[in-house]
Amino acid sequence: MEKIRSFISLDINNEVKKEIEYYIKKNNLIDIFEGAKWVDLENIHLTLAFLGDINKNIIPLLKNIISELAKNNKPFLLKLCKFGFFPNHKCAKVFWIGMENSHQLLKLKTDLDYKLDEIGLNYDVKPFRPHLTLARFRYPFKFDTIRYKQKLNISTSFEANNINLVKSELFNTGPKYTNIFSCELKK
Repeated sequence: MEKIRSFISLDINNEVKKEIEYYIKKNNLIDIFEGAKWVDLENIHLTLAFLGDINKNIIPLLKNIISELAKNNKPFLLKLCKFGFFPNHKCAKVFWIGMENSHQLLKLKTDLDYKLDEIGLNYDVKPFRPHLTLARFRYPFKFDTIRYKQKLNISTSFEANNINLVKSELFNTGPKYTNIFSCELKK
Protein backbone atom coordinates (compact mmCIF):
# COMPACT_ATOMS: atom_id res chain seq x y z
CA MET A 1 0.00 0.00 0.00
CA GLU A 2 1.43 3.36 -1.04
CA LYS A 3 1.88 5.88 1.76
CA ILE A 4 2.09 9.65 1.74
CA ARG A 5 3.41 12.06 4.36
CA SER A 6 0.63 14.49 5.21
CA PHE A 7 -0.96 17.00 7.57
CA ILE A 8 -4.20 18.96 8.01
CA SER A 9 -3.84 22.74 8.11
CA LEU A 10 -5.44 26.15 7.83
CA ASP A 11 -4.40 28.56 5.07
CA ILE A 12 -2.63 31.82 5.78
CA ASN A 13 -3.46 34.54 3.26
CA ASN A 14 -0.73 36.09 1.11
CA GLU A 15 -1.09 39.57 2.64
CA VAL A 16 -0.23 38.22 6.09
CA LYS A 17 2.69 36.23 4.65
CA LYS A 18 4.02 39.42 3.06
CA GLU A 19 3.60 41.30 6.36
CA ILE A 20 5.63 38.59 8.09
CA GLU A 21 8.31 38.77 5.39
CA TYR A 22 8.46 42.57 5.69
CA TYR A 23 8.72 42.32 9.47
CA ILE A 24 11.59 39.80 9.26
CA LYS A 25 13.52 42.00 6.81
CA LYS A 26 12.79 45.29 8.60
CA ASN A 27 14.03 43.91 11.92
CA ASN A 28 17.07 42.21 10.40
CA LEU A 29 16.06 38.83 11.82
CA ILE A 30 17.84 36.92 9.04
CA ASP A 31 21.18 38.30 10.28
CA ILE A 32 20.27 37.96 13.97
CA PHE A 33 19.33 34.29 13.46
CA GLU A 34 22.50 33.46 11.60
CA GLY A 35 22.41 29.97 10.14
CA ALA A 36 18.63 29.58 10.36
CA LYS A 37 16.76 27.84 7.54
CA TRP A 38 13.81 30.12 6.81
CA VAL A 39 10.49 28.65 5.73
CA ASP A 40 9.50 29.66 2.20
CA LEU A 41 6.58 32.10 2.32
CA GLU A 42 4.32 29.82 0.30
CA ASN A 43 4.86 27.05 2.87
CA ILE A 44 3.72 29.02 5.92
CA HIS A 45 0.58 27.41 7.36
CA LEU A 46 -1.13 26.61 10.66
CA THR A 47 -0.93 22.87 11.31
CA LEU A 48 -4.01 21.40 12.96
CA ALA A 49 -2.81 17.78 12.87
CA PHE A 50 0.40 16.22 11.58
CA LEU A 51 -0.66 12.82 10.24
CA GLY A 52 2.75 11.47 9.23
CA ASP A 53 2.85 8.64 6.70
CA ILE A 54 -0.69 7.52 5.91
CA ASN A 55 -2.05 4.92 3.53
CA LYS A 56 -3.59 6.48 0.43
CA ASN A 57 -6.78 4.47 0.99
CA ILE A 58 -7.60 6.61 4.05
CA ILE A 59 -7.79 9.84 2.00
CA PRO A 60 -11.56 9.52 1.31
CA LEU A 61 -12.21 9.26 5.07
CA LEU A 62 -10.06 12.35 5.70
CA LYS A 63 -11.90 14.26 2.96
CA ASN A 64 -15.20 13.41 4.66
CA ILE A 65 -13.89 14.58 8.04
CA ILE A 66 -12.64 17.86 6.59
CA SER A 67 -15.90 18.43 4.70
CA GLU A 68 -17.93 17.83 7.86
CA LEU A 69 -15.71 20.16 9.90
CA ALA A 70 -15.97 22.85 7.22
CA LYS A 71 -19.75 22.52 7.15
CA ASN A 72 -19.98 22.89 10.94
CA ASN A 73 -17.54 25.79 11.40
CA LYS A 74 -17.71 29.30 10.02
CA PRO A 75 -14.67 31.45 9.19
CA PHE A 76 -13.06 33.10 12.19
CA LEU A 77 -10.41 35.69 12.93
CA LEU A 78 -6.94 34.75 14.21
CA LYS A 79 -4.58 37.38 15.56
CA LEU A 80 -0.82 36.91 15.38
CA CYS A 81 0.80 38.46 18.40
CA LYS A 82 3.94 36.87 19.78
CA PHE A 83 7.10 35.14 18.71
CA GLY A 84 8.62 32.16 20.40
CA PHE A 85 11.06 29.28 20.20
CA PHE A 86 10.79 25.51 20.51
CA PRO A 87 11.84 24.14 22.90
CA ASN A 88 12.90 27.53 24.37
CA HIS A 89 15.01 30.64 23.62
CA LYS A 90 18.13 29.22 25.32
CA CYS A 91 18.28 26.16 23.06
CA ALA A 92 16.12 27.11 20.08
CA LYS A 93 15.50 24.67 17.26
CA VAL A 94 12.41 26.41 15.83
CA PHE A 95 11.44 30.09 15.61
CA TRP A 96 7.68 30.68 15.36
CA ILE A 97 4.92 33.23 15.64
CA GLY A 98 1.94 32.41 17.83
CA MET A 99 -1.56 33.75 18.08
CA GLU A 100 -4.03 34.96 20.66
CA ASN A 101 -6.35 32.37 22.16
CA SER A 102 -9.29 31.64 19.91
CA HIS A 103 -12.34 29.72 21.07
CA GLN A 104 -13.22 28.86 17.45
CA LEU A 105 -9.73 27.51 16.70
CA LEU A 106 -9.70 25.34 19.83
CA LYS A 107 -13.17 24.02 19.00
CA LEU A 108 -12.08 23.17 15.45
CA LYS A 109 -8.95 21.41 16.74
CA THR A 110 -10.91 19.48 19.38
CA ASP A 111 -13.52 18.40 16.80
CA LEU A 112 -10.77 17.32 14.36
CA ASP A 113 -8.95 15.28 17.01
CA TYR A 114 -12.20 13.59 18.00
CA LYS A 115 -12.92 12.62 14.37
CA LEU A 116 -9.36 11.35 13.79
CA ASP A 117 -9.55 9.28 16.99
CA GLU A 118 -12.97 7.98 15.90
CA ILE A 119 -11.51 6.46 12.72
CA GLY A 120 -8.54 5.06 14.68
CA LEU A 121 -5.90 7.12 12.89
CA ASN A 122 -2.52 7.10 14.60
CA TYR A 123 -1.31 10.71 14.26
CA ASP A 124 1.08 13.03 16.11
CA VAL A 125 -0.79 13.89 19.31
CA LYS A 126 0.82 16.57 21.45
CA PRO A 127 -0.44 19.66 23.24
CA PHE A 128 -1.82 22.13 20.70
CA ARG A 129 0.24 25.33 20.55
CA PRO A 130 -1.08 27.20 17.51
CA HIS A 131 1.82 28.76 15.65
CA LEU A 132 3.35 29.44 12.26
CA THR A 133 6.87 28.03 11.90
CA LEU A 134 9.14 30.70 10.42
CA ALA A 135 12.65 29.21 10.74
CA ARG A 136 14.50 26.13 11.90
CA PHE A 137 17.99 25.95 13.36
CA ARG A 138 20.30 23.13 12.37
CA TYR A 139 22.17 23.52 15.66
CA PRO A 140 20.60 24.76 18.91
CA PHE A 141 20.54 28.55 18.88
CA LYS A 142 20.75 30.73 22.01
CA PHE A 143 18.67 33.90 21.65
CA ASP A 144 19.38 37.02 23.71
CA THR A 145 15.80 37.95 24.65
CA ILE A 146 16.74 41.13 26.52
CA ARG A 147 18.79 42.62 23.68
CA TYR A 148 16.25 41.87 20.96
CA LYS A 149 12.92 41.86 22.82
CA GLN A 150 11.66 44.98 20.99
CA LYS A 151 12.21 43.19 17.67
CA LEU A 152 9.81 40.40 18.61
CA ASN A 153 6.46 42.18 18.55
CA ILE A 154 3.94 41.93 15.76
CA SER A 155 0.21 42.51 15.57
CA THR A 156 -1.70 41.38 12.52
CA SER A 157 -4.70 39.16 11.93
CA PHE A 158 -6.24 36.99 9.24
CA GLU A 159 -9.45 35.11 8.63
CA ALA A 160 -9.20 31.34 8.85
CA ASN A 161 -11.52 30.12 6.13
CA ASN A 162 -10.01 27.00 4.54
CA ILE A 163 -9.08 23.55 5.87
CA ASN A 164 -6.57 21.58 3.81
CA LEU A 165 -5.30 18.03 3.60
CA VAL A 166 -1.71 18.50 2.47
CA LYS A 167 0.87 16.12 1.02
CA SER A 168 4.38 16.87 2.31
CA GLU A 169 7.41 15.76 0.30
CA LEU A 170 10.90 16.28 1.70
CA PHE A 171 13.78 17.27 -0.58
CA ASN A 172 17.34 18.54 0.00
CA THR A 173 16.14 21.99 -1.06
CA GLY A 174 13.29 21.91 1.47
CA PRO A 175 9.76 20.54 1.71
CA LYS A 176 7.19 20.74 -1.06
CA TYR A 177 3.55 20.97 0.02
CA THR A 178 0.68 20.04 -2.29
CA ASN A 179 -3.00 20.34 -1.37
CA ILE A 180 -4.74 17.00 -1.79
CA PHE A 181 -8.08 18.39 -0.68
CA SER A 182 -9.32 21.78 0.43
CA CYS A 183 -12.66 22.86 1.85
CA GLU A 184 -13.96 26.31 2.78
CA LEU A 185 -15.49 26.85 6.18
CA LYS A 186 -19.21 27.56 5.82
CA LYS A 187 -20.09 31.19 5.17
